[in-house]
Amino acid sequence: HVHTKEVSPCGRLSIEEIIDQYIEEGYSGLVITDHMRRGYYRKCNKEDWKEKTNEYFYSYDRAKEYCKDKDFYIGLGMEISFKSDTNDFLVYGFEKNDFLENEWMIEMELKEFYNKFKDKAVIIQAHPHRERGSKLEDINYLHGLEIFNLNPRHNNHNDLTEAIYKANPTLIATGGSDVHKQEDLCATGIYTDKKITS
Repeated sequence: HVHTKEVSPCGRLSIEEIIDQYIEEGYSGLVITDHMRRGYYRKCNKEDWKEKTNEYFYSYDRAKEYCKDKDFYIGLGMEISFKSDTNDFLVYGFEKNDFLENEWMIEMELKEFYNKFKDKAVIIQAHPHRERGSKLEDINYLHGLEIFNLNPRHNNHNDLTEAIYKANPTLIATGGSDVHKQEDLCATGIYTDKKITS
């Protein structure tokens, strides 16, 4: 759960700064989850969806180039917000063409998005119990929950989210540093039995 200053207006760190710190701390990779919001697309100088979306890939493309000679995985994700919803959703599994070929997916609602992409991507609700702005969605339209969000500037009530997960153990549980600033780097992560390579 990482935001870069090149794409997310709330980000304060370059993708290179982020990668360097994660490598130094012994991580094997990260997934870039810049904000995919209507506001970003309104402000983007490009005219059509594909042009705007290619701009969205800027940090990912830079990261891939920066890590081409490093043993460090870079994944493409997003933190999407839908048309009439203040909640955020982490999406993993999309390739570039999935972004480009699904124009204005930010105009969807969660149920529509889930039904269309549930077999293509993993959809995780980010910080479902964060004060001021988040509420738990219908878990029937989620693959999982971010039960451990360590952004230090928000009260995420991770204990409440963990309780929902424990009551629904078929959900996927994730954790994220929710990186925006220097103090957010490497706060947490996800252990896997095998190294993630794709």
